[in-house]
Amino acid sequence: MTSSDKGRSPKESLEQSLKEMKMMREGKMKKATWEEFRSSSRNDN
Repeated sequence: MTSSDKGRSPKESLEQSLKEMKMMREGKMKKATWEEFRSSSRNDN
């Protein structure tokens, strides 16, 4: 969950996640590696 997900309903969050997944598969959005995700989540705290 990103900071932009706060205040969203579960339905809205799921819809956004599916849009992002589609964009990643089409190559329009960069996929984050596990290490990148872990690093960014540690920096959020």
